Amino acid sequence: MSHLLVAAFDFGTTFSTCAISYWHTYQRNPTHITIPAWGVDSEGFPSWKTPTCILFDPTGKFHSFGYEAEEMYSNLALDDKHHDWFYFRRFTMMLTNKMDLTRDTLIEDEKGKKMEAMKVFSSAIDHHKDHLLTLCKKQVLENFDITWVLTVPAIWNDKLKQFIRECAEKVGIRRDRLKLAIEPEAALLYCMHLPVEEYSKNATNEVVTTGYKYMVVVAGDEKVDISVHEVMKNGSVKTLSILSECDCGETELEASFIGLLTDIVGKDVMDSFSSTHKYDLFDLLRDFEVKKKTVSPERNEKVAFTVPASLLEIYFKKNPGRKYTNYKYKDQLIWKRDKLRMNAHLVKSLFDRSCKQIVDHLKELFMHPTVKDVSSILLVGRFAESPMLQTAIRDAFKSKNVIIPNEASMAVIKGATLCGHEPKRTSGTVNSIFLVAAIDFGTTFSGYAFSFRHDYMKDPLQMSTTNWIAGSGGLMSLKTSTCILFDPTGKFDSFGYDAEEKYSNLALDNKHHDWFYFCRFKMMLYNKKDLTRETLIEDDKGKKMKAIKVFSSAIGYIKDQLLNHCKKQMTGIDENDVEWVLTVPAIWNDNSKQFMREAAEKVYFSY
Repeated sequence: MSHLLVAAFDFGTTFSTCAISYWHTYQRNPTHITIPAWGVDSEGFPSWKTPTCILFDPTGKFHSFGYEAEEMYSNLALDDKHHDWFYFRRFTMMLTNKMDLTRDTLIEDEKGKKMEAMKVFSSAIDHHKDHLLTLCKKQVLENFDITWVLTVPAIWNDKLKQFIRECAEKVGIRRDRLKLAIEPEAALLYCMHLPVEEYSKNATNEVVTTGYKYMVVVAGDEKVDISVHEVMKNGSVKTLSILSECDCGETELEASFIGLLTDIVGKDVMDSFSSTHKYDLFDLLRDFEVKKKTVSPERNEKVAFTVPASLLEIYFKKNPGRKYTNYKYKDQLIWKRDKLRMNAHLVKSLFDRSCKQIVDHLKELFMHPTVKDVSSILLVGRFAESPMLQTAIRDAFKSKNVIIPNEASMAVIKGATLCGHEPKRTSGTVNSIFLVAAIDFGTTFSGYAFSFRHDYMKDPLQMSTTNWIAGSGGLMSLKTSTCILFDPTGKFDSFGYDAEEKYSNLALDNKHHDWFYFCRFKMMLYNKKDLTRETLIEDDKGKKMKAIKVFSSAIGYIKDQLLNHCKKQMTGIDENDVEWVLTVPAIWNDNSKQFMREAAEKVYFSY
């Protein structure tokens, strides 16, 4: 055991949450996971998630997150004092859409004002971190070792994952204590620990077991992510393919509800209400969030929604003396004072488009040869708790095992804590190598190449190299000269074309005699039968220096050049993210290979 506690964060498009699991509790019952409440919903029940929104004051200082941010910004808007504040809502989607993401990438708030994406995300992580630490201190310990886990969608590439890692490091979460959990893998891991009675009545009797493949459908807020995984015989989860994502999540259902209200009161009324009474709008959507979970295909009773008084006030102000009756829905709803009662058929129709899109998309995916042998569907995420979606999938795929855990919206966050306790069981929490970097020392010329994992998955031959500039003529080459220069004190000065030019200029001025210049020095290893750490090699003028210093300096220089090149393509890269490869001739014996390894290690631990 390397930790006393696992703390996990899940930032969804619309809602976010966090969870903790103590090691001693996990040993007794892995599914005993603590999720702090963020308040109460419209029915008075605890709310285990908080809105994914964040507020900064006019100076750019973090102010609040979640429900507190919503309420504060709404009050500022009522007083017309919100214009200089920065309010970001559903900001995680902004990250997914940024293909050229860097540390300096800007995202826009609700009013179009810009702020660094890294500041927004790191502030959100910091808030959740402080929230959990406060909770932990209330329960047991002051000082303990925590493993932190952040959930990420399966569709995210390595650049997005690296960005979120750096955001976490920025607020004091150590890299060696941070893990990323792939959402569908986390959900599968959680479901593997559940007994049969912990699954929804709309599921089949099948549970998640080893030796089978599963199509995992994460029905979230904005999108529905679909991927295929296999639970191996040893209990580990292996990702076989990330199929696609579908823009038919809960936000589309929410938009249908707002569209219906707009049909009733008019676009001008709804626009005015949305812009001037933000907190009332949030309350209305939260009420819809609760009520929609009660809507099932079998329901015949009307569904009642509480309508904010401010919406009615705006309607009558813009439509004096006119009743809010829309003939399109006159036989399907009743609106009296603050209660809007809709016929069950009308409410159920709001689900039609989203459910059909998801079912049609899954049918299309099951036609793909790689998933024809997948017999089970695991449905998780916030939208997965809807009986309408559950029934639609179950009816459309009668030949499949449809698995739906109770509290499906919590499967990912609870699974994330298990990923912290059981990192070797999921690929996302084990593999931290983002790229492979290769260094090739030739007798005359040397160079490097690197390949990011996400590029390799798409095209194994997609690799990056660099252009070295030779001399004042500006000739560009994919390789540079295998020569290295040290000053008279033995300090490294330059490598390759830079070393050639510098030594040539020194020679022209007759100032080169005390400098150490090694050219084609790789050949010197061939002739050293008794190679050791103390072996000396001669430079161009016969002056001697330890061979391991010459080689490690050369490796160190190329390593730094390579890392600087990588950082231009992805934020936050360091040695821990890289699998390093050094080429050696086939004729080299084990002694020479070990010497080269040690030269590389000397650089790694000293830089």
